[in-house]
Amino acid sequence: MDQETRGMFEKIVGLIGEVNAKVENIESDIGTLKSDVGTLKSDGTTLKSDMVAMKSRQDEMYLILRGWEENRNIVKALEEKSLVATSEIDKLKVQTSKVIGAVRRSSQEALDGLADEVS
Repeated sequence: MDQETRGMFEKIVGLIGEVNAKVENIESDIGTLKSDVGTLKSDGTTLKSDMVAMKSRQDEMYLILRGWEENRNIVKALEEKSLVATSEIDKLKVQTSKVIGAVRRSSQEALDGLADEVS
């Protein structure tokens, strides 16, 4: 083998070595990418699970708020009924006062009439 062929052969072997090193780097990068994809899939699964849990908590909060609103409406209705009952009680008190006043007046008139008859 002459010097020129030997030089070319050495260059080719050197280039093959560089290509092999680059292939090894690429294979290593592919392994890292596969690992990253696996991690991303795992993270995606965890995220889905977290989203389901958040939806469940959101549903619970909605039910709590709905129950609170229903209770608030019941309390409001009871307060309104209480106000109606209070106003009815006030009306009854006024009517009772009128009846008592009328009974007192008629009693007083009856007593005055008896007093006049006695005298």
